[in-house]
Amino acid sequence: MIMRWLRRLSGGAGEADEPRIGGSEDYAGFRLEAMPRKDAQGWRIAGRIARERDGEWETVEFVRADVQGDWEDAVAMSLLKARRLVDEQGQDLFTGKG
Repeated sequence: MIMRWLRRLSGGAGEADEPRIGGSEDYAGFRLEAMPRKDAQGWRIAGRIARERDGEWETVEFVRADVQGDWEDAVAMSLLKARRLVDEQGQDLFTGKG
């Protein structure tokens, strides 16, 4: 708690900088959510991929090294990267998750 207060005092990240869902779509049986993260250089590409299995939702989060200067561009790129992960790995994304 003290560290959070010190970060806010020095202008650092606070709870308002927590990742938020900027866009979502259904793709190939998965739910994709773009959740870019604020970075010193702009917006880091990040998101969540979810699938429903036996009535329960399973999720995998990803963070990429790519950074975009604009929020909307970061959302679009995050969805693109999520689609690529699904295309490349599919159900294997969830190996070891149940």
